Amino acid sequence: MKRNIVIAALFALSFLVTNASFGQYAEQALRLSNLSYGGTARFTGMGGAFGAIGGDFTTLSINPAGIGTYKKSEFSFTPLVYNTRSFSQYFGAHQQEFTTRMNINNAGFIFAAPITNSDLKAIQFGLGCNRLANYNNSIYFEGFNGNTSFIGSLAPIANRAYQNNDYDINYPFYVDELAGAVNLLYQNEGSDEWIADKYNNVNQSVWLRQEGGIDEMVFTFGGNLFDHLYFGATLGIPFMSYRHTYQYEEWDPVATTPFKSMRYEEVYESDASGINGKFGVIYKPVSFLRVGAAIHTPTYYWLIQESEWMTMSSAFNNAPQWNKTMSTPERQFEYSQTTPMRLIGSLAFVIGKIAIISSDYEWVNHSMNTLRPSRENAMSNANWEIRDAYKSQHIIREGVELHWNNLFLRGGYGWYSSPFQSEKVNDMSLNTWSLGAGFRAGAFGLDFAYQNARSKSKYYPYAADPSPFANLTDNANSYIMTLSYRY
Repeated sequence: MKRNIVIAALFALSFLVTNASFGQYAEQALRLSNLSYGGTARFTGMGGAFGAIGGDFTTLSINPAGIGTYKKSEFSFTPLVYNTRSFSQYFGAHQQEFTTRMNINNAGFIFAAPITNSDLKAIQFGLGCNRLANYNNSIYFEGFNGNTSFIGSLAPIANRAYQNNDYDINYPFYVDELAGAVNLLYQNEGSDEWIADKYNNVNQSVWLRQEGGIDEMVFTFGGNLFDHLYFGATLGIPFMSYRHTYQYEEWDPVATTPFKSMRYEEVYESDASGINGKFGVIYKPVSFLRVGAAIHTPTYYWLIQESEWMTMSSAFNNAPQWNKTMSTPERQFEYSQTTPMRLIGSLAFVIGKIAIISSDYEWVNHSMNTLRPSRENAMSNANWEIRDAYKSQHIIREGVELHWNNLFLRGGYGWYSSPFQSEKVNDMSLNTWSLGAGFRAGAFGLDFAYQNARSKSKYYPYAADPSPFANLTDNANSYIMTLSYRY
């Protein structure tokens, strides 16, 4: 299976590094630990800075002590429209791609039971679902590469496999075997070396569509002591679903060799279920100040299931008999993963019934992701790759809310540092800005929010020397509405 990791690196997603040993498992590890919370419109409008405020269903997935501030029961439901515009630059050529999706960010109940004549003023129970990550996006880029070619990058991999008696073009299972099966790699008469017609000077294009996300079922219990100390605990059960369709094309613009063009397509799917615990407190020493703290245990994903299909086709100048299309059988992988713990500290100032100013700090060390194979040696050095590639991430969320009778106006900002050891190789830092408004009419509430999120990254379509990459800028807009009812 070690060879499988090397091949998988050729089609790493936009945040992968150039090291050809960095494969799909390390990529999946970051996908499960790199969260960007979705939630109610109020939560989003304030930039997600709710760790010391509470009173919002989303806090059950961040600081469950927030449930302790409830004095009435509540139901909330949050749909959202999400669109992205991805800008790319590849060998001087500029492109852009658009994506629009609808999701459910949040749905849940809070049950509050006031207690009289007791230091314990109330207990609460919460049940529902929050979105923790959104994978929906598309990218496209193309350009002329005078340095390397994809089919040329497969030749040394094929030769290593051939020397180890692990190269079969009659029943292809790997990408380099597909290239041999469709005549993109071949052997000259009397030679054992696999070669390609084109090692550079080709046009290249990539189209990638990603779908899915992480949704977490939460079961939360909390309470209120003395109206000064709020506490809560959440049992979280996250469900991850991810799918991408990847299309790569390469063609010779001047027909200097028999090679005319090739096309590679990959469909990859991954599903996982996990379990975690979250514990938090909020302390109100004086009426205008609240301090919050929360710890998230590592999430244990007990079974991650992946499947992958690959198809490759070739076309040749003046030799149609060489044209061919081949597919691999479905490839399946199973393993488990433990994501790192998370620590959150929060501070909020409550200025009477006029305003709230809030701030959150969150820390997570992505290098502590740990994978466990379901079969012996199925992951090779994946955990070492994770340690070498990732580092601690720092997250800051800021928010403000202004009150005027039954009308609420909100603003927020979020900063997510890069999870990568070397930001020269890749970045993936994220900045978010948000605005929101809300209205209360008796027991009913209606809230709206707009959020803009921007990030920069590099996409390496394959590993070579030098490895080509596209510079990507993603601009995502979310339009969120929350309906709530308190009783």
